[in-house]
Amino acid sequence: MFINDLAYSISLVLEYISLYGELFFITSCLATIVYILTKNQYISYLSAGPIYFALAHTFYHSSHLILVIIAMSIQALVILFIQKKNLLGKLVSKAEATETK
Repeated sequence: MFINDLAYSISLVLEYISLYGELFFITSCLATIVYILTKNQYISYLSAGPIYFALAHTFYHSSHLILVIIAMSIQALVILFIQKKNLLGKLVSKAEATETK
């Protein structure tokens, strides 16, 4: 009986982790697209909160403030990674190279 309850609890925890992980991933992808289109890190960072909130309420009908803050923090880390690797500059130079051909 105890083993079954423990396995059920673990499966619920893993289900919630995967659910929030999926929401954070989708939010980060959409906010990164906003960053690439606008080339403005602040707009991308600030758009992560409303994107997460809208997705959470659309699909799961609930959200928490701490999860919105976590989504924005993940987007800040993504922006820092993009800036550190200079990925946005490489995308712009690739686009300019294809335009000149």
